Parts: sequence; structure tokens; C-alpha cells
Amino acid sequence: MKLTLTAVLCLLFYYLPCQSTYHFPGGASIQSLCGISVLLEGPETSYLNPASTAAIKANTAIDASGGQLPGLSNLLQPGIGIIHKIKGSVLGLSISRNGVSEFRYTQLGLSYARPLLKNMDIGVRLNAGSLRIKDYGSALQFSIDLGFTGSINKISSLGFYVTYPAYTTASKSLAIPLRLAAAYGYKANTKTKMILEIEKIEDRTISPKIGFVYQPITALEIRLSTDFMRTMAGWGMGYRLKHNTLMTSYTYHRDLGGLLGISLQWMK
Repeated sequence: MKLTLTAVLCLLFYYLPCQSTYHFPGGASIQSLCGISVLLEGPETSYLNPASTAAIKANTAIDASGGQLPGLSNLLQPGIGIIHKIKGSVLGLSISRNGVSEFRYTQLGLSYARPLLKNMDIGVRLNAGSLRIKDYGSALQFSIDLGFTGSINKISSLGFYVTYPAYTTASKSLAIPLRLAAAYGYKANTKTKMILEIEKIEDRTISPKIGFVYQPITALEIRLSTDFMRTMAGWGMGYRLKHNTLMTSYTYHRDLGGLLGISLQWMK
């Protein structure tokens, strides 16, 4: 069983660096939303749409996260993201790792974001990644992320996010694909937010996603989501105490089973 899962994960690598098929950096905060990436608002934005980092209300935000696939003990997805505001601009740093001991991908990202217009933010990230396959060697990958977010009114927002593969020493079948994503966010009230996202990855069909974030009280947050094309569903629950938030999640995939996630965040 372990060898079978390892083989499946190797085949899925073509999509891993773009936070797509099943494994997402950012642990529970992102897995609970099935990889929705454009209009997030917490420290988890350090891994995804760089423009969204400008929405962080704190001066400094940190995310430490991880994921675990039951039955495959050496599949760990550690990640750490840091966001810091400096004179109207926002700097971000993220480090994440996906895969297993036989097949893993490590990525470092550096981002910069700032307001472009009154109701629009722009951000860019430079990514450097290392792909290592046991007994076959390693390859380097470089990509660029560009994102926009904008408010339509007090309850609606739009966003766009693209990952462009700049350079790789890997074969074409393992190179980072071009990825586009657009999203619409709607806040029904101060407690409830809905995100609709459409994702298009090179050589793949369009993937629609929907996620809900519900905060019944200040200290509690509940997340629900689904990815229609990949037949995925995500659940998450977060507990906030002063500047700290702990979130756990369970994401179900039709073919690979369940992924457990955890995120610990700090903002001040």
C-alpha cells in the first residue's frame, strides 16, 4: 500500500508546486478550503496570492503548518510563512515542502505587495524550488507569482492570481505548469464569507471551487469547502486566543483518502 501511494504521489507532482491537486502549503488554513488561493486574508497568504498579503491587518504575521496522510508516515508537509509591513508595503517569506522521502519538492518564496489604487492591491512573488527524486538526482525550478485583489463594495471583492514557470532543469513532464485562478468573495454579514474560485492549470480542465468561512464568535472559526473537478471536500476548525490561532483540518480526496492538517498562526 505504501509503495502504491508513493507512486501515485510521484505522478501527481506535475501539479504540486501550484497548490492544486491534493497537497497545499499552509496546512489546515488552506487544506480546509481545498486549496482556494486568491482571496484569503490570514497569514496563510504568505504561501499563495502575494496581493492578499496586503490585506493583513497586523504589522507582523507568522504561520507554521503541516500535513499528514494517514498510512504514509513519512509524508510530512512542513511550512512556515512570515509577513511584515514596512511603510505601506508588505514583505513576505515562505518555505514549504511537499512529498515523501523518495520524492519531495522544497520551495522558497519571497514576495512584495502594496496598494495599487484605493481599492486594489498588487503583489509579486519569486519562487525557487528543488525537486529531489531518490536514485535519480535533483532539479531546480524557478517561477513567478503575480496577483491582484480589489473591492467592488463593502461586501464583494475580486481577485486574480497567476503562476508563471520561468526556468527549470527538470524534464517537461515534471516542470511547473502555468496556473491561472480568479475568485469572487462575498461577505453576507460580519460572521460569514463565501469564496468562489475558478482555477485553470496548463493541460487540465477548469476546476471550480467553493469555500465558506463562518465565525459564530470571535474565538471560533469554521471552514467548509469543495473542489468539484477533483471530487474533494475540506473541513476545518480554528480557535483564537489573543494573538494566536490554532486550526485543524481534514480534507477528503476521492482517490487518495484523507489528509490531516494543522496550522498555528500569530499576528500582532
